Amino acid sequence: MSNPQATVYSADNYLSALQALLPTGRVWPRDVDAVLSKALSGLTPVYERNNQSAAGLIPDGFPASTYYLLPEWESSLGLPDPCAGPAPTIPQRQAAVLARFVSVAGDSVAWYTQYAANLGYTITVRSFSPFRMGFSGMGDAVGGEEWFFVWEVVCAALDTMLECEMQALNPAHLTLIFSTS
Repeated sequence: MSNPQATVYSADNYLSALQALLPTGRVWPRDVDAVLSKALSGLTPVYERNNQSAAGLIPDGFPASTYYLLPEWESSLGLPDPCAGPAPTIPQRQAAVLARFVSVAGDSVAWYTQYAANLGYTITVRSFSPFRMGFSGMGDAVGGEEWFFVWEVVCAALDTMLECEMQALNPAHLTLIFSTS
């Protein structure tokens, strides 16, 4: 991975730069077949690799585009967790890092919807309420006050990662029910 805005120099660029630093004279030849040029050419691939690695660190500084520093981001945010399953893909791991990084736990429908979106899911949340005479319509479920704290999370492609992540951050007073649309 590299940053398109970062300048990445080739081994030939580094060879030219090193040769330009040498003194002038017959004992400091610059032709390609010279022993000194060959010796310097042995060093320049290391400089090229270091330059590429440094350019790759720029996008790694951000959780949405991290690749090389993904294990460090995961460690800092308490990931990977059992929700991700045995072998999550790199995009799934990046999404989990981003979701944890930008989320501040909440207990609103908007927060759950946004958290799922950060993980790559589109959901709708349906809340329930107990039956109340004069306020509930025909066909509404009859239940007690505990239904104030039950939400149904509806997702087209429901899987264990989404359920596990949401249950892990779920407040103790709220019960989540998961279903597919």
